[in-house]
Amino acid sequence: MHFAVASIFGGRWKSNGENYLPPSTFQMVPAGGAPSGGGHPVITGLSPKEGTPGQTITIRGENLGNDQSDLVALMICSTDCLMSAKWKSSTKIVARVGKAKRGLGDIVLITRSGGRGISSIQFRVFTQTTGPLEESAVWVDETRTVPGREAVRTIQETNENVDALGLTVNLADKMDLGTLSQKFPDGSSNRRMESFDPRYYLLENHSKTKLEDLRKGVRHMKKMAVMEAESSKDVHKANLYSLISCVDALAAFHDRLQLERNTRGWPLTMNLNDKISESRKTADKLFLDVLNRKDRADATRNALSILTRFRFIFFLPSSIDENLAKGEYSTILNDYTRAKSLFKDTDVELFKEVMQVLDEKMIALKSNLKQRLIDVPTTFEDQSKLIKYLRCLDPESDPAWECITAYHIWLEDVLWQLQEKHHTLAVQDQTQREEGIYPVEGLSLHRQQFVGELIAVLTDKLQTFWKLSQIYSSSTDERYVQKQMDIDQMLINTINVSSWLMLNALCPSSLPEKDSIVNEYKSKGQFVTWPEISGRQQINELFASLKLLRMCVNTLLEFPNTALNHKHVQPLIELCSTLRLKCLELVVRSTSDAIVSLGAKENWKMDVVGGVSKTALPHQYENELAESLPYFQQICAHDGFPGEFDLFSNERFKDMLITLFSKVILSIKDCFEGLLKLKHNKRPHKLPLDDTSSTRSSTPSRGGPAGSVLDESDLGSAHNNSISAPSANVTGRRLLISICNLEYMIDHSLPTICKRLNDSGVRFADVILDKCKQKLVSFRSAVIRYYLSMKAAAFSSLIDAVSYEDSCEEDVSYFIKELVMCMVFIQSEITLLAPQLSQQIMMSSVQTAVEELLQTLEGVPIRHEEQATQIVIDITALEEALQAYMSLENRRMLNALRAERMKQMDAGRFQESIRSFRSSLRLAITSLQIQDSYAESSEI
Repeated sequence: MHFAVASIFGGRWKSNGENYLPPSTFQMVPAGGAPSGGGHPVITGLSPKEGTPGQTITIRGENLGNDQSDLVALMICSTDCLMSAKWKSSTKIVARVGKAKRGLGDIVLITRSGGRGISSIQFRVFTQTTGPLEESAVWVDETRTVPGREAVRTIQETNENVDALGLTVNLADKMDLGTLSQKFPDGSSNRRMESFDPRYYLLENHSKTKLEDLRKGVRHMKKMAVMEAESSKDVHKANLYSLISCVDALAAFHDRLQLERNTRGWPLTMNLNDKISESRKTADKLFLDVLNRKDRADATRNALSILTRFRFIFFLPSSIDENLAKGEYSTILNDYTRAKSLFKDTDVELFKEVMQVLDEKMIALKSNLKQRLIDVPTTFEDQSKLIKYLRCLDPESDPAWECITAYHIWLEDVLWQLQEKHHTLAVQDQTQREEGIYPVEGLSLHRQQFVGELIAVLTDKLQTFWKLSQIYSSSTDERYVQKQMDIDQMLINTINVSSWLMLNALCPSSLPEKDSIVNEYKSKGQFVTWPEISGRQQINELFASLKLLRMCVNTLLEFPNTALNHKHVQPLIELCSTLRLKCLELVVRSTSDAIVSLGAKENWKMDVVGGVSKTALPHQYENELAESLPYFQQICAHDGFPGEFDLFSNERFKDMLITLFSKVILSIKDCFEGLLKLKHNKRPHKLPLDDTSSTRSSTPSRGGPAGSVLDESDLGSAHNNSISAPSANVTGRRLLISICNLEYMIDHSLPTICKRLNDSGVRFADVILDKCKQKLVSFRSAVIRYYLSMKAAAFSSLIDAVSYEDSCEEDVSYFIKELVMCMVFIQSEITLLAPQLSQQIMMSSVQTAVEELLQTLEGVPIRHEEQATQIVIDITALEEALQAYMSLENRRMLNALRAERMKQMDAGRFQESIRSFRSSLRLAITSLQIQDSYAESSEI
């Protein structure tokens, strides 16, 4: 028996040019691979057949060893894998691929019991490229993954092909990149960039993706996160050797640093610093004489220069006069500064006299410059130069602050003058209209023009004001810090005045009443009273002004080289919110009035749409609300400028807005009340409108400040469910048609309207839908009760006149027949106009009639047999005719009353009367016994 020996010292035993034995402990195997027992190892299957280094594979075959210790060697693609091999059975081994090279390789297995075996199949090793977003346990050469790295030419950025949500991205449905860049100027859809914005990514790739698909995408992302966590564990397991090597390298580096510290001292640069200091001292010694000679030469030249300046001092006064006439202030200041620096402390009398004359001229120049600085308007460049000159003349003065103060006063005066100018024009137009110069009401836009000019002045002049304050801060830091709050207050005051002027013009009733400054202006009469305008014109001007105001705030916040923030423009932001609320109030009032006036257009002609009966009123109602949606969208939008206030985010405004939107939707209730005359003297039947255009007229309201610009006092009374007594002018037909219209609106119109509101930016549309639906359902029930009370009056009079004191009839009592016919008439009317209400109304009518009849019959005394028989006949006939609409409780009560009378009745007469009743009212009974296909199970 011959044996081959594998050495522990790193060599692999070679046989026939093949490497297959690992550097392990001494292993004794049969020479030539002859088995000592059993057959050769035969590998017949691999799972998987390819993978990356570190991949776990399952090896299947025959004679794969008897146990773990029987395994001598396992080579996969010429890589030792014995350490990771796990023997499962003689037909299965699980191992992990080592750090093999790319390509195909054999599987070699050597066991003590079976010797050497080679698989008939090969394993493919491939190297997976590490992506930019993937974890890696080794250093990755990013020059191959990052486009444009160390390249001269411009390479287009690599796009991501894998969608983050795991969905298919349709390139045709992608949103325009220009629009996205405007909305997200600092955002990006590239997940590898720091500026990645999820909203940008979703709008670009999934703007038309369904909500259910987006939910699937979220679940996919969660699943991928879990897989990444598991993958991270696998990376650490697969690269445990690399991690241990990194720790060893860091430990070696730390030991080396410790050795350097102990050998050369700490810090390591101390010796270098000493050498540099020594070199500097040596250089100073070498050039000390040269530098001294240079200083003496400079002193000599300076002395000669001073001597040459004496000649210009005598011509300086006349030169100042010439330059002053030319406006060359910089030359004057330069010459004066030069002369003052030379002769300020001179003891020569002649020079003293010249300097006195120069000082007088400088005082006159200073007064002239200060007057020019205060006399605004002056361009910013001229103001900057004048401030610079004045500061040179008198360093102790503060010309920049004087300029800022004067500019602030002048700017406020300009704003008040603009108000006076446009108010005068508006009053003139009003006077001309009153005198009949204009045949129709003029469309004066003086308020809108005033707002436009005021905003133009504000955006232009505030930028100059801020630049002046920046000049002040850059030159006199200490003073600026002291007066920074004053400058900010001036800025805020100017914006406050402009906002009050615009508020007084557009919505005067919303001026703050508790503000002391506003009250002071009011006491001085500085706030003018603008002429009244129509509601339609007021709405137009409010929306136009709101657009201009949003642009103004956006411009002020985006001023280049300025630090204007929300604190400074807060008055304009609050004004914007006030105007939005006022616009909403006027649009709601105008739309509500238009909806109430729809009653005048009702023609009571029924149409059947989708199996539902209705008139043209629901369609007209939806159209009126649809015309207001663009206005609601403008009001609810809050992207006009950065940080614009979302009205629904405030709880107080939220409840108010929900109430207002509910009011405009529920105004159809007032329309029905006017049509059916259910409430009198509540609102005029037809409200006067300027015209039938999409923007309806509305009377301007008087509200409080921004927080109380809406008046909610009429909301509670406008939607009260109580209904007055039945009117003689209202027919049952109109009531049933109105009920059908209400049902159509509840089931179709309300969801459609609330969906459109939601699409227009109105939040909490579901709350509005529930609230309005509840109110209309309650109103519908009230109308049905109204109809029942009107119909009940017909048979109530019959039941009230019931009497069995007279001689009994030969047949069923006349009032029973009349009662049955009343029910037939009610059924026919309902079936014709509102068949879906047939079961509900008929059961309620029958219940009412039966209860009244039982109450009457219980008080009738039984004196003889004929009277008892007649009562039993009447009860039985009524029950047989109305049995389709009787409840179990009605039957029980009838049976109880009949049981008491049957003891005294005449059975023969009873049978004859019932047969006669069935024969005479056969058609009526048959019609009442047909169950309606539109029956409803609900009761009132």
